[in-house]
Amino acid sequence: MRIGGLNLIPLKMLADICDVVQAVHLLQSKDPQVIAVAKSTLQRDVKQHIKQPPTMELTQEYLNASTEGLFAPPFVSRNDNTSTLRVATYMTTDSSS
Repeated sequence: MRIGGLNLIPLKMLADICDVVQAVHLLQSKDPQVIAVAKSTLQRDVKQHIKQPPTMELTQEYLNASTEGLFAPPFVSRNDNTSTLRVATYMTTDSSS
């Protein structure tokens, strides 16, 4: 991958990194209610994608942008915050290789 001039991170990659950071902040908040809402939203979104109650391992695969098992194509992406995070995770890991 070729990075733009002046040694700057491309804006799309920077936006993806910001999405990941924001999600981490929500999941590690000092406010227990924020953590509870973030976790329940994540669990709900994973369940919608895989059509079964998610385990911790499946949630981890989801956040790591797995394309295997239950997440193999044709994986239907939805327009929600955790799907955005999933894509951002995939794009940042894919760009760094």
